[in-house]
Amino acid sequence: MHVLGAAPVIEDENGRLAESAACVEYIAQVYGNGRYFMKPGEKGYSDFLYWFHHADGTLMPALMRLYSLTGAGVSEPTNPAVKRSAERVDAVLTAMGTQLSRSN
Repeated sequence: MHVLGAAPVIEDENGRLAESAACVEYIAQVYGNGRYFMKPGEKGYSDFLYWFHHADGTLMPALMRLYSLTGAGVSEPTNPAVKRSAERVDAVLTAMGTQLSRSN
């Protein structure tokens, strides 16, 4: 188990690792021999990095703010904090939809 009780946690002969993105990258690099990750210099590398980290860096914080307010019983759409949080989630999802509509 992770020292903070966090999940996911992976463990192999090299040690124990937590944090979702770190676990995914470790598995892909170590057990997939890097074939699942783009390499610096490849076309689209910056987009790959952006979207790989988007969930943890942008999407989850926006969702968790809104979920935390709702869980605390603050869910009225007219509440300024709820309104700002809902607008942020909407903006993030709209940006994702726009990008996905451009993708092949």
